Amino acid sequence: MTATFVVEDGTGLATANAYVSVADADQYHTDHGAPAAWTGVDAVKQAAIRLATEYLDARYGSAWKGRRSNEDQALDWPRVDVHDRDEYLLASDEIPAALAAAAALLALKSLQGDVLLPDVVPGGNVKSESKRVGALAKSVEYLGGKTSAKRYVLVDHLIGDLVRSGGAVRA
Repeated sequence: MTATFVVEDGTGLATANAYVSVADADQYHTDHGAPAAWTGVDAVKQAAIRLATEYLDARYGSAWKGRRSNEDQALDWPRVDVHDRDEYLLASDEIPAALAAAAALLALKSLQGDVLLPDVVPGGNVKSESKRVGALAKSVEYLGGKTSAKRYVLVDHLIGDLVRSGGAVRA
């Protein structure tokens, strides 16, 4: 059974699961060099976009500016009372272009093999650990919060105006 693909249209849909359509993601990637990884059937692209949207809400949900437009909407956007860096009020009935671009970029990362929402292994702050079996040896030394979660700098830049400065971002 194919999962439904519902792009948020700015009205706060209760069934939405995507911030960008396949056509708009196609256009974004065409405008930015159309990597070979962004090819194939729409169903595969839709799955990647759904995952990218889920990632955006999971990672940045606690840091978004403003508040959700209505309590029944499925996604974190659209939002009300969001101002950009120049203090212009963003429309509360549309998905910001930067958010759609971030979703398109993350969908591509997913198709390139990145695991957007990895399971985090507890105990990432190990200071030193060594194991030896015969001639094989393994050494691990972490400290300072090593995590398996990848940071996407371009995504952070794209959505910078949409998150509170100093806002907590889930790793």
